[in-house]
Amino acid sequence: MRLKQGLTQIMVIAIILVQTYPLPLAQAIDTETVEIKQSLEGIEGLLSESSQVNLKSDQDSAGIVKTKNTTIDIPKNPDEAVSLKTGDTEINITLPELYKPQEGEIIAKGVVAYTSESDFSNIVQANNDGSVRMTTIIDNPNAPTEYEYKVELEEGGKIELQSDGSAIVYNNKQKPISIIAKPWAKDAEGKEVKTWFSTDGLTLIQHVEHNVAGIVYPVVADPVWIPAAIVSAIAAGCVGNIIQDMGLSAFRVAIKNQSWNWRNKLEDSAWNCAWGGVLGGAARWVPMHLKRSVATMIYNQIIWLGILR
Repeated sequence: MRLKQGLTQIMVIAIILVQTYPLPLAQAIDTETVEIKQSLEGIEGLLSESSQVNLKSDQDSAGIVKTKNTTIDIPKNPDEAVSLKTGDTEINITLPELYKPQEGEIIAKGVVAYTSESDFSNIVQANNDGSVRMTTIIDNPNAPTEYEYKVELEEGGKIELQSDGSAIVYNNKQKPISIIAKPWAKDAEGKEVKTWFSTDGLTLIQHVEHNVAGIVYPVVADPVWIPAAIVSAIAAGCVGNIIQDMGLSAFRVAIKNQSWNWRNKLEDSAWNCAWGGVLGGAARWVPMHLKRSVATMIYNQIIWLGILR
């Protein structure tokens, strides 16, 4: 009888403790990382962009990955910058500041997540093609509507917005070293959420208008950083295909006259080559505005390379 009474008392105390005290921090973090992964899986094709990436960790880095063109170093410390290195060019980008953040943790192939006590989380995804996706998972209406990405640049370097909503990072010699595709954001039901960039020249700010009626959380938002060398390689490799696709005379007209009709044809050919021929169609899921943005980037990069002059 006394044994039964003792066991009953222990069970009552255990129930009180469970109801009184919250989940252990480690368990809460595990739950959050699962939710983050589910949010990323909800965007069709997103995680497949890093399906061939194997991150290697060390004492300071949550993940280091080397692709054909780029070395990406994602730190464990969330306050340290993510490094993108292509040849002799290195760009260091600091993620939006979190409150009481945890160390970066690998949650999927090529993907590192930073959880915290903030109302949002930071995710860094090293893609198969050498680009880097920096995603924000916004949990609720109390989360910020502005997310700052600070870029370390030598004096004279700058970030410049483009008319199509994308941005370009220039070094101190005014040569492009990275291209940031026009941002996008979606809520938990797949609805588009209004988002755009602004900059003071050194910090890229993504604005996400998520605190409006009808938004279902979490909201997924991100910029994609593409080293200019990757676009250069794509452009150089695509020139022959583009000429074949358009015809040499049409190609020359498009470059010489810069007419909207011919430029559209050139952009379409550049897109088909880049994603279809070079990148294997890895970004078929992207919305039309990003298709146009990437095609324009390749067009501009061809011009920068001087190939068409």
